[in-house]
Amino acid sequence: MRRHLIAMLAFIPFPAFAGDVVVSLGGLPSADGVVEVSLCTEETWLSENCVSQTVRADAEPLSTTFTDVAPGVYGVVAVHDENENGEMDMRWYGAPKEFYGASNNPEKRRGPDRFEDAKFEVAEAPLALEIILRGWGKGRR
Repeated sequence: MRRHLIAMLAFIPFPAFAGDVVVSLGGLPSADGVVEVSLCTEETWLSENCVSQTVRADAEPLSTTFTDVAPGVYGVVAVHDENENGEMDMRWYGAPKEFYGASNNPEKRRGPDRFEDAKFEVAEAPLALEIILRGWGKGRR
């Protein structure tokens, strides 16, 4: 009987526990506009298919929480949309005008941040991340 019970338990699907991802933001050049914060998988990285939240840039505290995130590997990207036009404004030569950042705060480089540099693992315990946004050009970090 005991053997049969153990064998039956092997076929019962157990749910994967979900965790929360709390993202704190810093480094904004102003309290104007909003910050678009996106939680992405490798497949959705830097696309419109990420799970996104919008935070007012003047919010206190400047953070957002993604709740019930399934266990897995993710990356977070944040863009300070200072003029609230819904897109990342670019300079004529291709560099962003607005501040941006990614999880793990990868070093600034030409081109978009890579998922490989921003990835982290979500388990069932809450996870806290801090993203320091950065910019290009005069007066920008």
